[in-house]
Amino acid sequence: MPTSSRKGTTKAAGDRDQGREGEGRFGPPIADEASFDALTSDPGQAAALYFYLHMDHVVCAAHRVAIAAVERPQMFTRLREKGSASDLARLRARYGHDERVPDRAQRTAVYLGAFQETASRPVRDAGGFSFPQERDALLDACCKYAERVYDTGVDLLLASVRNAHVTLQSYLAGLHGDSLVWSVEETLGGIARQLSYPLLHDAGINAAFGITTPPHPDWPFREDANADKLLEEIDRQFPLPAVAGQEAPAPLTRAGSSNRQRTAIRGAEAIAAVLRFPPNGPADQLIDMTSKCYLWATALRSLTPPPVASPGPQYAG
Repeated sequence: MPTSSRKGTTKAAGDRDQGREGEGRFGPPIADEASFDALTSDPGQAAALYFYLHMDHVVCAAHRVAIAAVERPQMFTRLREKGSASDLARLRARYGHDERVPDRAQRTAVYLGAFQETASRPVRDAGGFSFPQERDALLDACCKYAERVYDTGVDLLLASVRNAHVTLQSYLAGLHGDSLVWSVEETLGGIARQLSYPLLHDAGINAAFGITTPPHPDWPFREDANADKLLEEIDRQFPLPAVAGQEAPAPLTRAGSSNRQRTAIRGAEAIAAVLRFPPNGPADQLIDMTSKCYLWATALRSLTPPPVASPGPQYAG
């Protein structure tokens, strides 16, 4: 009869080491544009779409800068990058009127169609065979495995991960096709990677918002504190307007921007692993995929505001 053993530092470190050794099985972690392209290449476009979903606030910020460049030209007198002025004009004029420059509502339609949620409207119970339901089932199984206290029953925990993986993989594979590929590579890739991301690297645009050091060249595929400061300042000066019938979005903070980016990166890495892991694949690959999904789950937790504690009884005397 197996003896129960408490999972201590050695066991946890062993799992992490095994996960690190397996990073190459599902592609390198996202650290720059090249690694992003490698990880989200065909048939992994769903991973790229998830990245764009949680980085959509960057596109919104760039569009507000494009509007401000016309309404407040005194802010943008020394753009540093060649082509920035024309890109600002293009983003403002073609926004919502070009298949490669979709507006906010058009992008939202793409996200809802694939994932039944947007970055500002997370869904926890979409019902039926849906992305939120199958994602949460897999992440719950991965968290139970990663956060286990005892090693008894570990085979059953991994069996639960396998079962949940099959249904999420089936859902994601069902998305793949000409429509998804076009949306990712042309529609969202056009407005994000050809317009929005390069504009927010411009030193002149950063200076207009008081940021002396532009984001790292590899941002937004790696985290950067200056980018978070820039996005916070753009949102402070030009708040994102509310969508009809919805409350105005909460102000974007540096922490909020960083949390969204971490969710985008970890989620894309996990989805790519889910798509590539074969059903009944070897245990070491299963543990690697489980580790990536656990990091995705912890990133998602950061997007949920902590519950507000109810005030305690106050002395009335």
